[in-house]
Amino acid sequence: MKKLNVLCTILMVSVALSLLLNMFAGAGSVASAFTAGWDQARAEANQKDMTFGDCQLIPKESGYGFKAMNTKSGTWLSFDPTSINYKGVVAHDAYGGTVQVFTGIAAICAVLFFCYLWWVFFGLIRHINRGEIFTTDTERRFRHIGIAMLLFYLFEWVFTILLYLYNAHIIQIEGFEVALGETPSAYSLITGIFLFIVAQIFTIAREMKEEQELTI
Repeated sequence: MKKLNVLCTILMVSVALSLLLNMFAGAGSVASAFTAGWDQARAEANQKDMTFGDCQLIPKESGYGFKAMNTKSGTWLSFDPTSINYKGVVAHDAYGGTVQVFTGIAAICAVLFFCYLWWVFFGLIRHINRGEIFTTDTERRFRHIGIAMLLFYLFEWVFTILLYLYNAHIIQIEGFEVALGETPSAYSLITGIFLFIVAQIFTIAREMKEEQELTI
C-alpha cells in the first residue's frame, strides 16, 4: 500500500508541476485574455457592443499579402497570418447567441467532469488502502473514471467545434477562411479506454479469486 500511496503522490506532484509549467509558458496568453476580458467588460458597460476573441485562419491562397520588418536583418518579410486576436463590433443574432450559450455550457461540463474524475480517483485510492481491491466497487470506480475521461474528451470537442462555428459565423476576412484550430489531445480518450481495460482485468481477477475460494 505504501508503494501505491507513493505513486499517487508522484502523480499529483506531476499534475501540479504540469499545470504550473503550462501557466508559466502561457502567462502572456493569460494576461492577454484577462486584458481582453477587462476591455470587453468596459466596452459593454459603455454600450459599445464590442466583441473580443481569437481564432485560427487558413489562407485561401498563399499570397503573402502581409508584411513586417525583420529587425534582425533589416529586411521585410511577407507572410500570411494563421491566427488572429480580434476586437470589433459584430452583428449579434439568435444563431450567434445560441452558439455562445452552448459553448459556455460545454466548457462548464468539461470542468465538472474533470473535477468528478479526481473525486472518484481519491475515493478509489481510499478504497484500495482499506484492503478492498478485487471488489465490484473497485471495478465500478475504475469504469466511472474511464467514463469521466471519455466525457471530458467529448466536451472538449464540443467546445472546440462550437467556438469554431461562432467565429465562422461572425468573421469573414477576404482571402481567408476560419479554421477549426487546435483539436483536443487524444490523451483523455486513450486513458479512458485504458481504464475500461483495467476495470475488466480487475473483474476477471475477482471472478478467478471467487472460483478459487469456492474450490477450497
